[in-house]
Amino acid sequence: MSPATAPTPTWDDIVRDVRLALALAAGRPTGEAADALRARLRGHIRLFAPAADRYAHALPPGHQRDIATATVQDARAALAPLPKGGDPAGHLRLLAKATDYTARYAASAPPEHGGT
Repeated sequence: MSPATAPTPTWDDIVRDVRLALALAAGRPTGEAADALRARLRGHIRLFAPAADRYAHALPPGHQRDIATATVQDARAALAPLPKGGDPAGHLRLLAKATDYTARYAASAPPEHGGT
């Protein structure tokens, strides 16, 4: 199934993937299963980042907004492939936490405004 036709993940799917990533990162997170998990986490981040941005920008100007905006930017930066010689466990933890935060922010985002 291509990413364009993949079903929207449920909250349970996201929680499962985040917990699995954190558990896998405690060991040796390499191989096909870890790669598939990384791909799912990246998909979650791509899906929820726009709504997470809306949440961050809807906050009043100040420290909390700055943190939320930086968190979403960092989540997007985590989408990059693991650099050669990089730490697979650290990268997997980063993807897991980025997924968790973008999903939580997206769940709290104001509705998207349609306009003409």
